[in-house]
Amino acid sequence: MYRTTAVSGRSSSAQPCFQPAERAQPHAIKLTRREKEFLQWSEAGKSSWEIAMIVECSEANVNYHFNNIRKKFGVSSRHLAGTMAREQGLIHGPGDGVRSSGSASLTPAEPLHEPETDSQTP
Repeated sequence: MYRTTAVSGRSSSAQPCFQPAERAQPHAIKLTRREKEFLQWSEAGKSSWEIAMIVECSEANVNYHFNNIRKKFGVSSRHLAGTMAREQGLIHGPGDGVRSSGSASLTPAEPLHEPETDSQTP
């Protein structure tokens, strides 16, 4: 049924060479200012609708940019794209206080109210 062949000690040019291929260095991914802004808000936990309200555009526009971002990184999730962007230094973590084009920020620069003090302190 099956034929067996003797293996010779010399290599044949017909046999494939299974050497690990050199990994190409990943090319630098370039994001637009808007894509960086949207990723930053997403990393802060904002939904597409919330991002649209913050930057005053449509939710469809936000999703359009996230689709482009996912394509650039070759991933299927905005969260994975955000992680990769952070690792490559394209965006900063949510605690860095990066400001949007508007007046809102991811983290307040100063406390929202003064801490209460006890007026009866001796």
